Amino acid sequence: MSASDIELASPLAPKDLIVKIVASNAIHGSEDRAYARYCAEELSLLHKGVAQETWQSQAMAVKTYTDLNTVMRLIQQSPHLSRPEIRRELSSTFATATVASLNSSINLALRLWLMINFQDIRFETLRHQATCIEWNESSTLHARVAELFPKARWDVSAATSRLGPYFTAVFLTQWDLEDFPVQIPPQSSTNQRSGERQVNVLRETLLSLDLLFPIRDHATSQLLEDHRQSFHESGPFLAQSSTLTLGDFDYWRDRLLELREVLDAPPVSWQQLYRDRRNPQQFWTFWIALFILALTLLSSIASLVQAWASLKALKMAQHLSA
Repeated sequence: MSASDIELASPLAPKDLIVKIVASNAIHGSEDRAYARYCAEELSLLHKGVAQETWQSQAMAVKTYTDLNTVMRLIQQSPHLSRPEIRRELSSTFATATVASLNSSINLALRLWLMINFQDIRFETLRHQATCIEWNESSTLHARVAELFPKARWDVSAATSRLGPYFTAVFLTQWDLEDFPVQIPPQSSTNQRSGERQVNVLRETLLSLDLLFPIRDHATSQLLEDHRQSFHESGPFLAQSSTLTLGDFDYWRDRLLELREVLDAPPVSWQQLYRDRRNPQQFWTFWIALFILALTLLSSIASLVQAWASLKALKMAQHLSA
């Protein structure tokens, strides 16, 4: 029996089998360790459940790495087919498979290839932090992926697309945005055979990480260390790929614009006033004026107290003389 005929997630499988058979279909060079770990974890979930009857593997047509390779190659070569058309193509190889088992096999191939959680709702608890993505019977895979990654709705001009150097995760957390996400998924693979749209989405994801977590920035390194994040050590986060222009983002532009709207808004609390260093001249002008106002108030209070004390002393002197 060849290595590729070993059952999925079998303990007998060589450690590099996933990379050779699965990852080699998805990325050139197949040297991405993070992607290989993702594949291994996904395959291990096939045998997870309270009983063997509840395992995903029990409801799948694919049983070996060769079977999985067959499904992955068909999907990659036919992104403009619908799910029923893909099942029809696979029926010649898996003659006795049911519709449900073929659907489960297609979903597994999509998860390993695109790293998108195409999953039956029955198994949504296997990955608690991942939403189950459905693919209906009428749309093609290309159309479904396009729905998941729509392009930005808003256009920006050259004058308004420029971002300031304060547009970083460190500043966002100092701005007291409690819901700002610091948890970043560890996978950093650029799936080069997944199509132009997916490659562009991943490229923009890396650009956004470079933007929010600038390389070689001490404050950013401290923030990631405090939140026990190490994704920036995996890369590829290249300094030459960074950008401060929203025009470079077609898919993440709307979300970045939402963040900029929050940051461009005036401070709404004393804490934000103290932390707002975007305009140093305005910052120091405000606090110096506030300091002068405080001195003026103290001086006025002192004058009032002095006047009251003088009046009281005068009345006491008049009372004694009487």
